[in-house]
Amino acid sequence: PAWSRYKTTTPFTWPNLEECAVNVIPPKDGTMDFFYLYSLARGEMFWRRPSSGLKFGYRFDPRIFPYAWLFASYGGFLEHYTIILEPCTTMPMSVKEAASQQNCSMLGAGQVLETEVSLYAGRRESE
Repeated sequence: PAWSRYKTTTPFTWPNLEECAVNVIPPKDGTMDFFYLYSLARGEMFWRRPSSGLKFGYRFDPRIFPYAWLFASYGGFLEHYTIILEPCTTMPMSVKEAASQQNCSMLGAGQVLETEVSLYAGRRESE
């Protein structure tokens, strides 16, 4: 909650939280958002800019990355106005807490993991 304009830690159905559409980017107002996304229908996450037709995002294997997070600063983090998307293996941010809740991927000594993550940046594809 310290990293978000919303103070609840209760799961919610994207994109509606506290009667707001959290997928609508506000003007630079000094706030921030931090969300974990899980139970994704597909291993992908994108931001879109409808006015320009631009799209940026990731496609990934949800068996490897069962979670994704979105961090956005609307001027609240060092006055930056930016959004960061990232597929991840752990929820919540504290690895110790995630491991105790069995929400953390782990590799044993000598284990190797190979996967693919693809990035897309450009004009929106047909959806």
